[in-house]
Amino acid sequence: MEWLAGHPQPAALAVVLIGCWVAGQAWARQAELFRIVTVQAPADSPVRVPNTVIGRNIWDVDLSALAGQLKAQQPSLKYIRVTRRLPNTLRVDVVQRLPVAQVKTGGWHAVDRAGFVFPDSAAAPIDGLVMLEGVTGPGRPALKEGREHDHERLQLAFRVTEQLSRSSALGRHRVMSIDVGDPNQLLFVMDDEIEVRCGSEAELAEHLDRLKAALERIAANRLAVRYIDVRFPEPVIGPRT
Repeated sequence: MEWLAGHPQPAALAVVLIGCWVAGQAWARQAELFRIVTVQAPADSPVRVPNTVIGRNIWDVDLSALAGQLKAQQPSLKYIRVTRRLPNTLRVDVVQRLPVAQVKTGGWHAVDRAGFVFPDSAAAPIDGLVMLEGVTGPGRPALKEGREHDHERLQLAFRVTEQLSRSSALGRHRVMSIDVGDPNQLLFVMDDEIEVRCGSEAELAEHLDRLKAALERIAANRLAVRYIDVRFPEPVIGPRT
């Protein structure tokens, strides 16, 4: 205080700067320059910005609240961000969810990696998406449409899906479905017909190595196969009759 009494200039400067800032804020909220005239959004955006934002002062718009209002129009979107582009434009960025698999709850529903169950359903399995089975059942939480889920059984199915997609063991074989109903005895189906029986998630890498050798042997001998059980050091191959 004594220093300020002897040096009034810094305090006066601070008062002037604060006054300028307050005046600037008041001017910005009244100036025609900052009245919104444009809302930029992707051409194929499924959300519609209310016309009421046009003509409002850009500083008076609550960006988070507007983003939440737009998200409510399309819950299946991953997120929406609204930003200011001075002096008079709002920009809306939309990120779509990407389906990575499908689950059956009534009909077949696509699901993304966050466990969001898409509302749209299909009576038959959706082509191109791995079917996740065993994620629901007695004693397990239900999957609800239009919501994200972090159920352990669903997350296990995602981890197995990712490990299979990265593995070189399958070659050109395509995984059609994965069953995690028993976490200690995982099962998946390739090419609509070959059932592969594995152990737990912790054993999966080792069991995929066994599968790779078994598939090479099957291809070399042109065997018609119904199932491959890789839980044993020497995989059991069940012929198709």
